[in-house]
Parts: sequence; C-alpha cells; structure tokens
Amino acid sequence: MVTGSETELTRFFSLGLLDLITLPQRSAVANFHVEQAQIRLTAEVVDQVTQVRQSWVRAVAAAQTYNYAAQVFASAEASAELAQRMESVGNFNKLTRARHQVFFAEAATQLATAKQLALSRREELIRLLGLDDVQSQQLVIPDRLPNLPKKPISTEDVAKQLNQERLDIQQAKAALNAAAKAQGFNRVTGLTDIELSVMRSTAANHSSSRGYEVGLKLPILIGATCAATP
Repeated sequence: MVTGSETELTRFFSLGLLDLITLPQRSAVANFHVEQAQIRLTAEVVDQVTQVRQSWVRAVAAAQTYNYAAQVFASAEASAELAQRMESVGNFNKLTRARHQVFFAEAATQLATAKQLALSRREELIRLLGLDDVQSQQLVIPDRLPNLPKKPISTEDVAKQLNQERLDIQQAKAALNAAAKAQGFNRVTGLTDIELSVMRSTAANHSSSRGYEVGLKLPILIGATCAATP
C-alpha cells in the first residue's frame, strides 16, 4: 500500500480451519478414490487379458479344426482315387464313384474354409498381443485344446468365487465407502468455511503491527424468476 511517500507492506497467512479439521476424512475419501482408480485399471487389464485368452482359445480351436479337415481331405482323396481304380476294373459303377468324388470335393472345400479361419484367428491373436513380424513368426500355437477337468466345479463354489473376485463389486464397494465417508462434511465445507489469518504490516518508517483475523465465508444465493407472456 503506497500513500504519498509512505509505503506499507502487509503479509497474510490464511488457513482454512474446516479444511484442517476435516483433513483425515478428506484423506480417507481420497484413498477410496485411489482404490477405485486402481480397481478400474485392474478391470481394464483383466478385460484385455480375457480378450487375449479368448482369442487364444479360438486360434487353437481353429488350428485343431484345420488339422482334422486335413485328415478328412487326405482320406477323401485316397477314397476318390481308390474308387476311380475300382471303376476302371469294373468293381464300382459310375454312381458309386461319383459319390466318392462329391465327398472329396466337399472335403476340399471344408479344408480351404478351415485354413482361412485358422489364419484369421491367428492374425487376431497376433493383433491383440501386439506382436511385430519377427515375433509373430515365433508364435507357436498348440495343435489341440487342453483336456477338460475331470471333476466339474460346483455351482456354489463358482458363485462364491465370482462374488469375491468380481472387480465391479469391489469398485462399487469403494464408491460406497467414499460416499459414506464424505457424507455430511461435504455439505458443510461446500457452503461455508472458517479461515484463520496471521497478519503483519511493516511501514517505511520501520513501524510494524501484527495481529490475527478470523473470517467466515458465507454463500450468496441469487434467485431469478423469468416469466413469459403470450
């Protein structure tokens, strides 16, 4: 503050009392929010891993189907060639040979379809894994899916495990805890606050003054009414 030739310097240090009093509650709410964020991130990671596992199962199943289609094609090809030879010596008629040829043609079509499906499933898995060209060439897919468990899991155990490991339930619990912890003091601190200030003033003539100041913040509510006439 400059008045004529006199200069006065005033220093304030203010502290919100309600903010200080509610610091433990605010810290707990912040911890719950951090827990929510961690659970949300974990859910995204688990979802990505689940997509990769599902894609892996589809890729292995498609490869197994392709191997089976190749075996069927080999059998159909041998059967068609044998039918042609049997017809040439008079043991098969043209109708029997035609049936073997139709089966061979269907086997060839199924083999081509299975090969295309196996390639597309493999490319889908490579894309989800984020592999480059060199890494994709090193990717080895098993020939068949693993065997099913001999003993099935009971429905009660499955339900219990799901309730304990479901991330959406954990996230809902964290949100409920945060809301319960923040209930009450948010309304108070949102409408008003009490500030404690320490003041010290120094003038150019080396005179100084100090003191304390308590301030109460009150909201100003303004209401407006708008009427429309025809």
